[in-house]
Amino acid sequence: MKDALGITLTDTTGLLESPPSCVLYAPAGFGKSTEAAKAFNSGLFLVHDPDVLRPFAHWLATNPKEAAKRELKMPATKVLPAFEPGGPATSENRVGTKDLLEQILGLFVEARMRGDCPYTTIVIDEASELLKRVNEDIRIAAGRDPFAALRQMNEFVAWLGKLPEHMGVPIVLICHDRPPKWHDDDSPDAGKIQYKGGPELPTGPLRKEVCSMVSVVLRGEVKREGFGNTAPKRFWCTQIDPLWESKIRAFDVEPEADIDLYKLLTAAGYRL
Repeated sequence: MKDALGITLTDTTGLLESPPSCVLYAPAGFGKSTEAAKAFNSGLFLVHDPDVLRPFAHWLATNPKEAAKRELKMPATKVLPAFEPGGPATSENRVGTKDLLEQILGLFVEARMRGDCPYTTIVIDEASELLKRVNEDIRIAAGRDPFAALRQMNEFVAWLGKLPEHMGVPIVLICHDRPPKWHDDDSPDAGKIQYKGGPELPTGPLRKEVCSMVSVVLRGEVKREGFGNTAPKRFWCTQIDPLWESKIRAFDVEPEADIDLYKLLTAAGYRL
């Protein structure tokens, strides 16, 4: 559609039709993978260890009625190993995670363009581990040129950030958490924050870049309420924070939202 100036306008009427690109980060054992598997059940999970989905498999086994009602099953999963299966854990036996990711995501893009892709989302779990391995691949290839390695890592992340546009589907990155970093005591900015806390990624600038390229950044937190054997409360922090990366592009979302990721995102207006 063109406007009165002859400019072809972008159709924004379907902004709520697709799920958002997300970064989910929290301590180990929080339930990130389980909640992602419920919310993005028809996605393709690229994992460093299939055991991250064991709690979800247990949830399916113990909640068969709810699983059937929501048509949930074990999601399609591809393990990206660090080393060639059956071989020793040596540098000679390393699997090129960067090449493998590019190959799989390239096939995904091609299938989307043909219209026969069976998946609606790419979920990278744990992105902390897999992007660390990508960074190692790049550093090894760059040799003694650290600036080339930094540039190539930034280019890889920029490419990753553009994939939702090319694929027409979102990317979900599941990460461990990393605390805020403060300027050193001998720095002119001593006492000021250098990088917010957020998903654990190879560098602080990379953390900031990744969080800026997605629509939703959720920080999982655990809080014990009451006394005795009261179970701790798990929730997602959704609001902008001076110390931690978090955001959600929606109104009327609780600052401390229930752990049910599907419930949270649909309440924010996203259709999953």
